[in-house]
Amino acid sequence: MLEREAAMQIDEEILACVGFIGEPSEQGFVAAGTCFFVYLVEETESFQYIVTARHLVRPVRPGGKELLPLDGIVRIRVSRKTKPPHIIKTVRKEWIVHHNRHVDVCVRQFDLRAEDPDDDFHLNELSIGGPTSILYHERNYGPIAIGDEIFIPSVFVPHVGEKRNIPIVRIGHIAARPIESIRAGSPTLPAYLIETKSLGGTSGAPIFLHLLPTLPRNTRHSKPTQIGRLVPYALIGMVLGSHSGKYASDFVESDNEENLISKDADFNAGISVALPIQIVLDVLNSDKLKRSRTATIEAIKKQSGYRPSSAVNPKSRNDNPSHKEDFTRLVDVAARKRPRGDQT
Repeated sequence: MLEREAAMQIDEEILACVGFIGEPSEQGFVAAGTCFFVYLVEETESFQYIVTARHLVRPVRPGGKELLPLDGIVRIRVSRKTKPPHIIKTVRKEWIVHHNRHVDVCVRQFDLRAEDPDDDFHLNELSIGGPTSILYHERNYGPIAIGDEIFIPSVFVPHVGEKRNIPIVRIGHIAARPIESIRAGSPTLPAYLIETKSLGGTSGAPIFLHLLPTLPRNTRHSKPTQIGRLVPYALIGMVLGSHSGKYASDFVESDNEENLISKDADFNAGISVALPIQIVLDVLNSDKLKRSRTATIEAIKKQSGYRPSSAVNPKSRNDNPSHKEDFTRLVDVAARKRPRGDQT
């Protein structure tokens, strides 16, 4: 009971994993949604990406045609340590989408060193591989259960912050596990339903499962992360959008005409549709991005003069298709006894 009554504790630095997608205006930055930053390591190189919902960046018509020009600009606002927020400009066609157009996710490669040469960004990228990974894995934490507590760092559209980004934390719980696809939001893949206390601006935001207070499952209570502290939560998915519908029947009828609710009124249900994080990983591990990472690693090796130190050139091993037979024949000849008196 004491554990159940304990308040959720969130390391404020985790909020620096998100950026705001929107447009600058005379009244300030107008946010449309949220994105988050991740990185993975291959060999000795770190590859960084921005993740968000596709409808914020490359929306499509019902037939699948792109709704906006692919050469258009998508702007992302990130905080800095000593200066006002910085706007990262990206081109719409640079964002990689899922091969299934009905899957509302896209990613873009991000070069932090190029974007932030002064090391002034207040930005924490989420590790999604290796010993510091913050990803949820059922083998580590056990199955996610109905009622499990989650939190969502995201933009609050009416108050994005002036001197820096001010993301807020929305706290909710798992309302339904990803058993079936959801017609409105994720029509082809199973998705979570999450109940939250407030909505608006959460599209593209990361979702973290809170592992404390301790639930009846075999799990480690915390994991080391790139933030440098032990945090009792794991990344489980990304918000796609909120669910709404016509719920006039839920309201008590009144004789006062001013209190009547229109049967056609569309109400926010307080339920969000969320994509499991594995679907995001599917995009990051797509052939196109894998080839890009491999090409980058090879270019770095070539520039550094790196070459394998083996005595045999791997490319020459198959030049002679009968090399094994020739080698065996030579060994047999060398092993034969020579006739007496044969000094040659």
